[in-house]
Amino acid sequence: MSEIKYKQTDKYIKFEIPEIPVSKKNNYAVWFNKKTRQSIIFKNKKWTDYENKFKYWLRYIKKDIKEKDIFPLKNLSKTVIIFYFSNKHRKDLLNLAQFIDLFVEHKIIEDDNWINTWPVILIPIYQENQKEKTEVYFYF
Repeated sequence: MSEIKYKQTDKYIKFEIPEIPVSKKNNYAVWFNKKTRQSIIFKNKKWTDYENKFKYWLRYIKKDIKEKDIFPLKNLSKTVIIFYFSNKHRKDLLNLAQFIDLFVEHKIIEDDNWINTWPVILIPIYQENQKEKTEVYFYF
């Protein structure tokens, strides 16, 4: 299994993820309990699998991070997410960008609110016959 690549400079921290993230918004299942007459929302298997992969990848990075005291990152000057697509299927970039919640969950960034990450720049790039990947830059 591939892993996330990590690079730190004096201006930014870059994470290179070896695939396009799964859309969090479109990967939930709603079940209706007939006895209680209530709807229950479950995480879909695609999102759960992606979360587990992300956690697996981060295990290797956390060993390599030299300045652990800088995490969680806060008051970023900007956040840039670049999606490298290998096909021209239409995808909703805003939904894909919600995977940033995993960086919050694993204490890489303090919060994904607009004050901490603003501006967020989403860039789609089409590269035929290349592996799909995602790059995330957190600028200080």
